[in-house]
Amino acid sequence: MIYLTSKDEFVQESLTNLFFQINPLLITTAKDLSFVEIEAHQTNDQLHFKYNHKKEIIKMPTKINNIFDGIYKLIVEKAVIINKFEFFPFKQTINYQGNDVKLNFISNEILRNLYLYKERGIEKNILYSSIWPQDKEILINKLDTHLTNTKNLIQDNFNIELKYASKKGVVKLLD
Repeated sequence: MIYLTSKDEFVQESLTNLFFQINPLLITTAKDLSFVEIEAHQTNDQLHFKYNHKKEIIKMPTKINNIFDGIYKLIVEKAVIINKFEFFPFKQTINYQGNDVKLNFISNEILRNLYLYKERGIEKNILYSSIWPQDKEILINKLDTHLTNTKNLIQDNFNIELKYASKKGVVKLLD
């Protein structure tokens, strides 16, 4: 998730709303539920994005894809550590000792949410709905199967156990 900031409230709200319309899983208004914080500002005919001492400038008017491409360039290498392996949420990969494994959408969403909610855990029905928003019925067994599949993927490729606990409908990443 991306947390977008700007000194110009209109720019921040406009870009946040735009991103949310295109991909609601990409943007958050809660800073503590983000992997990166991107600063945005607008000057005359340009949008400026800054993250971690890197900058992207987009000439306006432009297509929305150009904005997403510029932001992607800034954040693609963002990694976090989970149980000794690196997780690249925007590349949908995990890495351990130079060995990269591409994740499918579901495993990426599971790891993304487990990491972002590591302090308090995430309710399984919320996690389920973020992965399968079109489902009319929530099938927790389906989610449990994919949690196990993700755990097995990491175990099989890296010989590392993905440690998480599930209690009273809340799943939480363990150290």
